[in-house]
Amino acid sequence: MDSYEKNILKFGDQLNGKGLTSYDLHRLRGCAPDGIVILGMGGSGMAGMLFKATAPFLGVTIPVTVIEDAALPPLFLKRPLFISVSFSGVTPEIIATTERALHMKNAKVAIVTTGGPLLRLGEKKRLPRVIFDAGDLTPRGSHAYMYYAILEIVKKVLPVRVPNISRSFSPSKLRLRGKTFAKKLRGAPTLVYVSSSDAHLGYVWKRNLNETGKIPAFTHQYPELYHEEIAGFEKTRTRWNAIWMIHHGIGKEEKRKIERTQAILKTHGVKSFFIPLRGKNALEIMWNSDVLSHWVSYYLAKAEGLDPKAIPIITKLKSLKK
Repeated sequence: MDSYEKNILKFGDQLNGKGLTSYDLHRLRGCAPDGIVILGMGGSGMAGMLFKATAPFLGVTIPVTVIEDAALPPLFLKRPLFISVSFSGVTPEIIATTERALHMKNAKVAIVTTGGPLLRLGEKKRLPRVIFDAGDLTPRGSHAYMYYAILEIVKKVLPVRVPNISRSFSPSKLRLRGKTFAKKLRGAPTLVYVSSSDAHLGYVWKRNLNETGKIPAFTHQYPELYHEEIAGFEKTRTRWNAIWMIHHGIGKEEKRKIERTQAILKTHGVKSFFIPLRGKNALEIMWNSDVLSHWVSYYLAKAEGLDPKAIPIITKLKSLKK
């Protein structure tokens, strides 16, 4: 059993917050932000997207913005709370935006990381910070650690409701489904189609299929895709797979529309599969979907004899920047 497989099986350990260590969170006492701004790139930015998507379920009543860039756009906030998230702590874009945030009037800055220059900056400035041990994790494999670290910070300034799902969560129960779907998706680029409210789940799948599964993958939302994307298959000569992620309570008309779209796409070389979204609440649905995408991507890589953990093309690209 390799480390990536072990980490999927231990994913539930990330959902109880026990692996997190907090420092200087008391410095947020009295803070009343009018918006939360999460800075993050790649897998770290994904944690911010997951938080933004579930913020209403948690009871967050102020706007949440996620910035994946080396520059800060106009924010129009008077008292922003910045949360800089970098798994490695060396991401240059996040260090740059964090330093800019530190110079903003009435802004508070907190950090989430495992080490590196970002942690040293946090220690030097005594910034509120939540850290965890990187171990042999990847950024995409530690979404939950970073998500709950963000929550630890937010809980100091806002009342939030966070149900504990760690006891009932079982990654091993999703393994067989993941292996089965991987067999179906092998050998073709994959489209991940989700409802507009589940865009964050589609992006998790896209990123894991890219980085872990080593296949081209793209995501879009229905109903918008009915109005433009399907036209692109008019003369396609490439075989595609399409994953349609649906909730148990999807309306009959919406499901019929999806089935009609699947039938049309089939005539243009697109093979479709339904993946039901399962869970009792927004968090269970999100983490079940996240882990299932890890299993699918893991078995896709193994089927091709590839290391699911390695990202050689990204590593090469980063080396060319130096």
